[in-house]
Amino acid sequence: MTIYNMTIADSSTYQIPENKYDIILVYANCTTLVLPSIINSDVGFTITIINYDMNSKNIINELLQDTIKPNQTATYVRASNNSFNWVKIDNGIITVTDTSIGSSTWNITGNTGSGLLLGTTDSSSFNIIQNGTAKLSITGTGIDMLNNNITNIATPVNNGDAATKQYVDGLISSAWSLSGNTGGTALKLGTTTNNDWTIVHNNNLIATINSTNLLMNTGINMNNNIITGVATPVSATDAANKDYVDKKKNQSTLIVGMTTNTASNGLVAAASSTFSSSFEPFNVFTVSINEWISTTLTNYWISIKLLNAEILYKIVLTGRTGSVNESPATWRIDGSNDNFTTFTTIFTGPSPLTNTPLIFNIPYYSTKYQYYRLFALTTKAGGLNPGLSYWGLYSYIGD
Repeated sequence: MTIYNMTIADSSTYQIPENKYDIILVYANCTTLVLPSIINSDVGFTITIINYDMNSKNIINELLQDTIKPNQTATYVRASNNSFNWVKIDNGIITVTDTSIGSSTWNITGNTGSGLLLGTTDSSSFNIIQNGTAKLSITGTGIDMLNNNITNIATPVNNGDAATKQYVDGLISSAWSLSGNTGGTALKLGTTTNNDWTIVHNNNLIATINSTNLLMNTGINMNNNIITGVATPVSATDAANKDYVDKKKNQSTLIVGMTTNTASNGLVAAASSTFSSSFEPFNVFTVSINEWISTTLTNYWISIKLLNAEILYKIVLTGRTGSVNESPATWRIDGSNDNFTTFTTIFTGPSPLTNTPLIFNIPYYSTKYQYYRLFALTTKAGGLNPGLSYWGLYSYIGD
């Protein structure tokens, strides 16, 4: 450390020499000093001037137009290579005159006991500059990062903590995703993982959506809109679609016990053949111990003419009760409005008939028919005299 002692005459101006003195001791009256504008030293070189009190006089620094009072010390730091190239630090006040930085006054206070405070003493913004480029600006309203990143942030803990990219991305990946809102595709809303998605209102659970179900905790008001695509109900608590309800409404059996093939009310039973008068077709349309028996094993049929054209909802069929083999194996149900000159197959039997009642639900079809027949293509193996003991037909009236 080099120390330079100066004694300057009263009311004179003195150029501080361009040497690397660390501390200059000035014994002065009212004296003007000039800091060197060009000095053979690096940026950051520091000179400390101490005004020893001889006659209670001040030292005037011509470059910064500031005053060093008696018994005070001022430190000057070389800030750049410009002609105005000094920064003064005096009693916590930093004075900047370098035109490349801009004239302003910085105040460093509270450096004992209460933490260091750094900033401007006026309304000017406080900028942090690196290599001539501003990286951060502090204004009266907040901090402007000037399109620069904040890095090395800790994971947030409190509500007011800054969030890291990793923290935010983690929340998004485990929460919900909104996509498909451009390019003409349908909007997709839901989770991107296998986590459940819950809908909450006023902190009350409204619904939960998981991989298999929508679980409702309250009612649904469709606001006079239609729910479409509802499957045919299976369980007792399943929602019913219109097709199912229409088939179910006003269900009625179409035939109440017949005593002859041609009933007085207009019902007519017929068959491709009859084994004997004891086994007439009308027997299958009433509950009795008698049956209808065909004389052939293939391509035989039994039919009924209804009072009016109807749409069947279901049928109940029982093969011959006397033998498990005396029943149709492959069969179908045909509908006609001209006694089968033309006809439509409305149902194909899924399995052979047995000597116990079987119920078959008929898929909905829109055409009403007055004539229906069971057409048996084959008989179960071992059967010799196939036939039926019961055929119940059910429709929904008013369709």
